[in-house]
Amino acid sequence: MRRSFVQLSAWLLLLFTSVACSDDEPERICEGRVYRLCDVREASCHRQVFDSMRCLRGDSADVPMPAVAVLSQREVQELFLEEQGEFELTDEVRHVQAALSLLGLVEPVELTPESQVQVSTEGLLGFYSASANALVVIDADDFDYRGVEANGTLGHEFLHALQHADFDLEKYRKRIDESYDAELAATTLLEGEATFFGRFLETELEGIDHERVDWPAFYDELTDAADEYVKDEPAPETTAFQVFPYTYGPHTSIDLWRKAGLAGLAKAREERTPTTLAHLGRRHQVSLVRISAPEAVEALTPAGFELFGVEKMGSWIVHGFVSHALGEEATPRLALEWRGDSLSVFGSDEASALIWEIEWETEATARVIAEAVSARRAPGPGLWGAYPRGTSTFIYGVSRGTEQLLAVEAASRGEVSAPTAGGGDPPDAGTGPNARYDREAGHHALSTFLKGRVHSCIRD
Repeated sequence: MRRSFVQLSAWLLLLFTSVACSDDEPERICEGRVYRLCDVREASCHRQVFDSMRCLRGDSADVPMPAVAVLSQREVQELFLEEQGEFELTDEVRHVQAALSLLGLVEPVELTPESQVQVSTEGLLGFYSASANALVVIDADDFDYRGVEANGTLGHEFLHALQHADFDLEKYRKRIDESYDAELAATTLLEGEATFFGRFLETELEGIDHERVDWPAFYDELTDAADEYVKDEPAPETTAFQVFPYTYGPHTSIDLWRKAGLAGLAKAREERTPTTLAHLGRRHQVSLVRISAPEAVEALTPAGFELFGVEKMGSWIVHGFVSHALGEEATPRLALEWRGDSLSVFGSDEASALIWEIEWETEATARVIAEAVSARRAPGPGLWGAYPRGTSTFIYGVSRGTEQLLAVEAASRGEVSAPTAGGGDPPDAGTGPNARYDREAGHHALSTFLKGRVHSCIRD
């Protein structure tokens, strides 16, 4: 569980509790249960919170309780560093970071094991390990072991243990499409359930009947805050897994649960190619025809470059990107027109490059986005350009060199070469896939880079 939006959530909770109160007594889910704050370092507290979460979710009393450890932030960072093993700043990693930095999706910082772990642990209050069936509560700065936040974090992580006992988290994750978008969408569904049940516990510990809270209105406000946050966030990919699962996730999950209980959540998990678009559509009440966004397809490799990977980034990342391209004009409803995307990353001895095709519902949107990108300088170091073709916007860029930019644009248009300065023969045309991009061998630099930064509070 992460600390993002915790203070805002507490304020909103009080607001929407007063709105929801009525003279009608709701039927209590866990009738007779008394909720008390306890010290999350003590075994008796573990049993108390676990039983509360089991009761709130409606799980059987014979579900075993996982082991619990309380670790300092330093101990957790050392653990994550050990998990990373040998970290090598390869050409592939450099090119991927440079391309994503050019788009403004990540910050152009020096990549080290320490910096990667910093991204993974920032704001993290706890996590659950499915393989070990154990959870960790992190002793953060000013951490109150007996506070609502500590108890809520413990409850949130216990909920993941209940999920694992119910449907096996590891098997579920393996069934999901390997794209970045599907990973974020699936994580959002899992974290959403853990978040709203964890909120139930927190409200009870605050002395508030959780069944009197107007939860739909509460999560409407929280997702609106996330939409505003992404406009100001300079690197939307960096915070995607810290924000989206804990705002849009509970909005989706509590809606499914209220309508059909745990069966509704189980039905949603049957989707093998989940999308962030589905979460956005549910929140903004847009009726979306079932959209199975196509797999990402690598673009033609530009002359003189090698392909280092292709990825489907998804509607939420596109929303973050477009928010910076269009500023105040961007709204989540524009992201709802996303119908697929393919981001290809390339590299050469001289430069890093990218081609990003984003497909929209209409040609008009494709033109608007292309014009907005063309009218602005690239957010990160490098040069870029854009143009519309049908319902797609093509964005191309290089870390340096006008000549290289011409080669990348040519490839984006389906041409194998570009003019060279002073005439003469163009450099050798790239042909992908190539030796450095072998999908069957599992060597996928872009995907590896992104998944190395994917850290919800569920760990394999």
